[in-house]
Formats: sequence, C-alpha cells, structure tokens
Amino acid sequence: MYTVEQINHIIYNNRTYEGVVKNFTNKLELSELELLLEIGKQIRFVNKIINRDSSIIIDKNKLDLDLLDIEIFPEQLNNIKISSKNFNNKELKLIENKKIPFDIIEKYDISPLSQINDIETLKILGITTHPILERLIGDGISDGLIIPLYKDGKLINSVFRKENDLTKLKYGISVPSLNFWGDEIIEGEEIWLCEGLFDMMALKNQDKRCISPSSCNLSDFQYFDIIKRRPSLVNIFSDNDPSGYRSAMKSRKLFNLNNINNKIYSSNKAKDAAEHFFELNLDWNEIKEIEITLDMIKREDNIFDFLKYLEGRKF
Repeated sequence: MYTVEQINHIIYNNRTYEGVVKNFTNKLELSELELLLEIGKQIRFVNKIINRDSSIIIDKNKLDLDLLDIEIFPEQLNNIKISSKNFNNKELKLIENKKIPFDIIEKYDISPLSQINDIETLKILGITTHPILERLIGDGISDGLIIPLYKDGKLINSVFRKENDLTKLKYGISVPSLNFWGDEIIEGEEIWLCEGLFDMMALKNQDKRCISPSSCNLSDFQYFDIIKRRPSLVNIFSDNDPSGYRSAMKSRKLFNLNNINNKIYSSNKAKDAAEHFFELNLDWNEIKEIEITLDMIKREDNIFDFLKYLEGRKF
C-alpha cells in the first residue's frame, strides 16, 4: 500500500481521476475499488446537473514534477515542524481582524508566511527542505499565514493564505490532497463537513467533530473516504456564496445516492463558519438548516483562476 505522502504526490502530479486510478487504486481491495469507481461515475453525473463545467484539466506540462513517487520522500523528511511565531505587523493585523484566537494559532501551528520565503529560510528555521514547501514558495511568498497538516509527525500538506489587505485573505494555495484536515471519520458517528480550514477550526472550537478538504470541492477519493466509513450523519456547513452552494448541493446528491444521511446548514449573518464564530462571535441561534435550489447556485461569482496562476508560476 502506498504511503499518504506518496499518494499526495501522485494526486499533485496527475490532477485527474484517471491518473489517480492508474497510479494507486490497484493497491485497494476490490470492494473499495468498485466503490471508488462508482463514486467517480456519480461525480460526473452530479457535475452535469450542478456545475457549469463538468471537469477541470490542468496541463501537466506546466508542472515540473518528474521525480518518481518514492524518490520524492526521502527518509530525512520524517520529522518536520514548521513552527515559527514571528508574525510581522501585517500578519498580526490580519489575525486581529479575522479574530483568530491565539490558542487556535498554537493548536494548529499556524505560522507566518513572511518567515518562509525561500529554501535558505527553511534551513535557517531548522526545517528540512520539503517538496510541498519547496514548490509552493516557488512564486515568492510575502505576507500571510501558512497552515501545515501533520500526520504521525510528518508534514504531508500545507495551505498558504496570502494577505490581500488588512481585513481579507486573498486566496489559499495547497497541494491537492487525499487528506482531510480535522477529525477522523468514525463509522456510525456524526461528522461536520465545511469548506475552509478556519471554518473547521471554528466548528471544532464549538466541540463539533469536523473535517475540511481546504477547498469548496471534494475529490473522488475524499467522497470515497467519507462514504466507505458510513457516518451516521454528515452536517454540511455551506459558505454563503454560489460556489459554496454548488459544493453543498453536490455533496448532498452524492451522499443521497449512497444512503448517507445529511443536512445542510449556513449562517444567517456571516459568509462562513469562521466569520460567524470567530469574527462576529455569534452563537448557534443564527445558524439554520437550509435547502439549496438551482437558483441559488446560478449567480455569478468571482472564482480564483488557478490555471492562470499556474501559468505565472516559476517552477
């Protein structure tokens, strides 16, 4: 069986469902593979109903990733810790305006981007150069936050939140991943599913078992991971924007196809869970169960153009 680190690299290298199947699903049990293949078909069906585009294919030639899966994760990468709390003034202002509690900063090892801007800085900070960090800092990182994901003491993914102004985060960049941030999905237990990492932190801070894909869209394998574990109920906390509604409706339809009980919630006052609980300090009285309609997802919205971002990268 491939390691999580190797699978993460495969996902980053292939970007497509077919690439994932080709590279590692032959390691799965037959019943798991059949379920994964079925979910792939279901996603294509649901995409035709909900999304304006049924798929996004990223030109592999734009990605300088020609190392074999096993070669990219040498043994010296076993114990990596990013921890740095030397936030500059802009980053401190951002944390203050987002009202992210400092116990959350410590708990999730959220660190300043201004301290991690090139390979030499990684070495100075005592961090062995990691393929994920090496690629993500290639375009030059300035002010903002980095949120690492560790598993068994290993750094297996990271998300960058770049600072746009003193009140908003511009966008996040992460290596596409099989992993959820947050809690373990346990068979027969209730789970919350949200979009962003700060949303997940906010809901966990409310004593909810919660997971986040760090994206508005879940991958085939992430849906597979939820469905095969058969939680008793998936509570979907939707962002209040068209992409959030599309994602929540897509998840609902996929869970319904697989007989997974689910409900959709959103805030009456805020865009997402992080704004609701952290920034506005609201309680559960302003969170309601909702039904999403096609009219709600057809509004135009601004979506970060990841393909255009890739074209400008210095790989």
